[in-house]
Formats: sequence, structure tokens, C-alpha cells
Amino acid sequence: MSNEVLRHNKSESPIVGLYRNKPIYLSVLCASLLFLFVIAMEKTKFFMQIIPKIRGEVSLDNGFVVTSIMESYPFIVKKDDPFVGDQLRFTGSLKSLFSQTANYLCRKHDTVVEIGSHFGYNAVCIGSYLKNNGAYYALEANPKVFNFLRKNVIINDLENTVTVINKAVSDQNKTYAIDDILSSYQNSDGTYGTVKSIIVNSSTLDKELAESNVSLLLIDVPGFEFRILEGARSLLERSPNIKILINIEIKKSDSADILKELNSLSLQGFRFFEVINANKFGEISSENIIKRDQVLIVVCRNDMEGYRQ
Repeated sequence: MSNEVLRHNKSESPIVGLYRNKPIYLSVLCASLLFLFVIAMEKTKFFMQIIPKIRGEVSLDNGFVVTSIMESYPFIVKKDDPFVGDQLRFTGSLKSLFSQTANYLCRKHDTVVEIGSHFGYNAVCIGSYLKNNGAYYALEANPKVFNFLRKNVIINDLENTVTVINKAVSDQNKTYAIDDILSSYQNSDGTYGTVKSIIVNSSTLDKELAESNVSLLLIDVPGFEFRILEGARSLLERSPNIKILINIEIKKSDSADILKELNSLSLQGFRFFEVINANKFGEISSENIIKRDQVLIVVCRNDMEGYRQ
């Protein structure tokens, strides 16, 4: 038998086969490595941190997106969230008087506490400002929303500045039924409703922050604002320079109860200043506060005239 026939009858070695098909194998290898790299990026902070550079959004499961705040901070939010979704996704900022005033009132070495942190817009913005200097405590009652608050803190590398607490706070330890914001929907008239409610356990600020001296307290939980303050008596006593930013919706509370609580704060040496714009305040009486449907006020013991960061 000739040598040529013998060569044809012998099986080709794997090494020779690989060499002959090298371009195909290399293409498959490169595609596999690229796929693994993309998956790895999706699970890391790096992936989240490149989103602001893209200036767009990346869809996640269950109607959530990764977008950015002010083209600087990666942020996860529910796409159809009734409070912040559209503004964060399309303008890059939350244009609310509450958030703008909170940013103005905060100073570098402050200890800030926010009740009702939601997905963490204020926690990320103010927490980034306080990073390596102050401290931020973000409390959110809804456990599902809290998970995204925690993720937003993590992907912005703020774990050492922002402490997240999954707790409702009130004037006592009890259970409350609250609207589940993740089940929200928009009515034809532009108002929002929720499909279901959830049961949460409440505590008090005095219990959750037993040792803290607080510089700025942010409360945007309509109907519960004064129950929260009632459960923070010790905190208010040990925080002489505290400023409290409160969004009060009179229609969600009893005006007589609000007047009683405001007068109690007055006896503790507090004064009330209506927020005219983010850096302008006008003193307002208890009686005038309860005449409004809604009012944003700063409660503090000092004069707000000429206040600067």
C-alpha cells in the first residue's frame, strides 16, 4: 500500500484539525469570552457606573430600569413610578421643592435622617455630598422598595456614608397598613392609585437612632409627620441645632391634632418657616399652617434669615 493511501486511512490528529479550523475556534472563543464579560459587568458596580455615560436607560425585570441622576449617579427606579420615574429617566433630576430644599439645607459634616426614602434619590444625591464627611440614615418602610434603595446605595459606593433601615417609624411600636407603591397605576385624570396595601411594623426614631445627634431631619410621609416627631422626643432634645423639613398635607390629618402638635413644638423652642423657594424662607404661625391644604416648612430653633450652606 502506498504511503499516500496510508496517510488517508489514518485519522487526523486533533491538533492538526484545530490548526486547520483555527479562525472558527477563535471566533467561538472570543464570542464566549465577550458573553461572559457582559454578564460579569451586569452584576457589578462597573456596569452600573457606565450608565450615566450612556445617558439612557437599561431595562431590567418587572418594569424597572437603570438610569442616572444628573448624568452622574447610576440609579434603579420603577419605570412607571408615580413620583420619580419619568423625571429621573428623562431629565436626570428630581425637580421637587422638597429635594431642592433638602440639598440646600445640608452641610458637609451633617448627620441627616430621611423618613420615607423611597428608591433613594435624596440618599444618593445628599449621601454623595456627605461622603467621607457626614452621615445619612435612610428609612424606608416598604420591604420591596427598600431592596432597591439598598441597591442604589451600593452601586454608588455609599455604604460607608448611607445607612439604610427597613422600618416604618411612628410614635409607638405597632403595625400599619401602607399603600404598596410598586402596585401603583395612573387614572385617566392623572391621579394615582394603588392596587394593594402591605402590613409593616413600626418603631420610633428614639429607638432606631438612640445615640445620634441629628442635624437635618427630612419627613415626607403625609399623615404621619407628627406621629414621627412624637416618637423622636429624645432625639429632638439632644439635637439643639436640628432642622426639620416637613411636607404637611392638612387634608390627610386632623387640623386640630396638627395645631396641637405644632403648639407642642413651639413650647420646645421651635419656630416654623415656610419654604418659599429652595433657599428662601418666611416665618409662619401655627394658625396659618393649618389654613393651607399643603405646606412645606422648616422647623428649627434658630432664625432662617440669611441661612447659607
